[in-house]
Amino acid sequence: MAGALSKVRESLGPDALILETKKTPASSRRPAQVVVLAASDPGPDLPPKPVRGPASVSALPIASSPMTRTAPDTAGLQMELDKALDKIRYLSRLVSSDHFSHLTPWAREIYLDLIESDVDSSLALGILKILPPRHHGSADTAERLRRHIRSLVRVGGEIMPDIIHPQIIVMVGGPGVGKTTTCAKLAARIRDAGHPVGLLSLDTIRLAGALHLNSYAEVLGLPSAIAYSPEEVEEALEGLLSSMTTIIVDTPGIQWTDPEGVRRLKPLLAAMPGAQVHVLLAVSMRVRDQVRYVGTFRSLEPKAITFTKIDETDSYGCLFTTPLKASLPIAYLSDGQRVPDDLRVADTEEIVDLVLDGIELIDQENETPTVKERMTVHDTAITG
Repeated sequence: MAGALSKVRESLGPDALILETKKTPASSRRPAQVVVLAASDPGPDLPPKPVRGPASVSALPIASSPMTRTAPDTAGLQMELDKALDKIRYLSRLVSSDHFSHLTPWAREIYLDLIESDVDSSLALGILKILPPRHHGSADTAERLRRHIRSLVRVGGEIMPDIIHPQIIVMVGGPGVGKTTTCAKLAARIRDAGHPVGLLSLDTIRLAGALHLNSYAEVLGLPSAIAYSPEEVEEALEGLLSSMTTIIVDTPGIQWTDPEGVRRLKPLLAAMPGAQVHVLLAVSMRVRDQVRYVGTFRSLEPKAITFTKIDETDSYGCLFTTPLKASLPIAYLSDGQRVPDDLRVADTEEIVDLVLDGIELIDQENETPTVKERMTVHDTAITG
């Protein structure tokens, strides 16, 4: 900790303000770390915080104005302060709540770790309440917690081609979640298992999206088609793709705020009887937004969730929370750009490991910060 504070002083000067300190244990993806939230003291000469209101000519930035040079730093500092204060207010409300006060010190730490990892607070509380308090922090209790989480995780299993009844798998999701690449990964995986598979693009919004899928098809040596209407969908299924046991369908990215986008997609899916819809969600997305996306596509009767961008975060509570809230199993986990290597069937044990990654379940003195330490705000300057 002393070394970290020394580095803060070197970077921000002797008047740096320490807003929060936190020690994070080592995990399979990162070493143990000391995290310090700090800011330099702006002093008394900072310009006042601008008052929101209609834009005016005088409010426009002027290149030679001193305020223009300091405003970006001030805005960034204010944002960090606001975030720190929001966290402190939340923790204050949490600590004063009845359910939190009844938890043992060990359970409080695990509770905070779980919700920081994006596990829903009510789910985290429910898990901890079933554990015998007198054994909190023991290896037996840690294993009980793992078993309980494991019992709630739902996975969908590998997509198995059906020779008699061809499968159609439709990938839907928001823009940028990796639908096209995931379609290619899944198609290559099925091809490598020795089954005929084809690709179909319904991306009527982005021509580049359809061409991207077609490029993957050429590299993988797979048949592909593009359809812009229900009639073209039927033509593709009866023609080029008629001999396939599995057809993977790419779709345009649809924002959760765009129900019209889902309505445009419905006639195309209606031309594919029996199609299975998979909702793609980026793990880096907030749980609240993930649940909103699932709700947006609910009218398409999705069968499973595939999580993408596993490598772009170290908080995996959504792998536990979102499927439970959406009542859908997890089919696949995707990370990286390698086709098909960076796609794997969702495994219950791996999901439990990811959700609990970096959380010290067995009580070891001085290994994790206390609740008091998490809430401490140092308002004195470091003097060395």
